[in-house]
Amino acid sequence: MKHFFENNAYAEPKFKIANDSIMVISICNYGVMLGEIQPENGWTVFKTFIDRTLVNAEQSEIEKLIIRELDVELNSTHPIEKGIEDHDIPFKKEFLKKLSEKNQIP
Repeated sequence: MKHFFENNAYAEPKFKIANDSIMVISICNYGVMLGEIQPENGWTVFKTFIDRTLVNAEQSEIEKLIIRELDVELNSTHPIEKGIEDHDIPFKKEFLKKLSEKNQIP
């Protein structure tokens, strides 16, 4: 458990409304996390982790979409205007680099 959190401290989310719930799929260094937003407090509760080698085709496509969106967001001329905090930019760029290498995305 400790190893997981030390190596997956950051995850980039995508949200989807289903059955009156806000579902979350997040990509992290080692794979995909699935969960939901708790409406009473706004917390994200992840219930499932899927290793990158076990993701299905739909999850893989969502992962690639998140990576492309993050790349566009970080390479815009004004990333702070896109909602990225100034101190998050270097961290997100390193995260994107690691994910791109793992997914062999240029």
